[in-house]
Amino acid sequence: MSEDMKKTIVSADDDPVIRELVKAILEADGYDVVSVEDGVAVFEDMEEGGYLDNICCFVLDIEMPRMNGLDVLTKLKLSRQTQHIPVILLTAQSQSSDLVRSYSCSAEHYILKPFTRQQLLDGVEMALNQL
Repeated sequence: MSEDMKKTIVSADDDPVIRELVKAILEADGYDVVSVEDGVAVFEDMEEGGYLDNICCFVLDIEMPRMNGLDVLTKLKLSRQTQHIPVILLTAQSQSSDLVRSYSCSAEHYILKPFTRQQLLDGVEMALNQL
């Protein structure tokens, strides 16, 4: 991916180790990454950061304080500005009901923790190719 075509991925996870891991993996693959600690920060940071036009994907944990990943997903898909942007849920929630809820809220992909570098990159690629 060339420097002038860099796209932004917003990653939200309350675990700082996961935030740094996701950021390192995606930046090494050529993306700009904005990492935030919870769902409310996704929206606060988008408003303040002025990078909405560059966002190509969201990677969200489900279990987060203040606003969980499913609530963020729903709000993103209801907004005219963000409804077209793919959302990947990256979570330890492994019950089939969690998976069904995620896809019923219009998630493009679901990745279970622990995850590998390749699973994350493949998930982003699949989500982006669904556009």
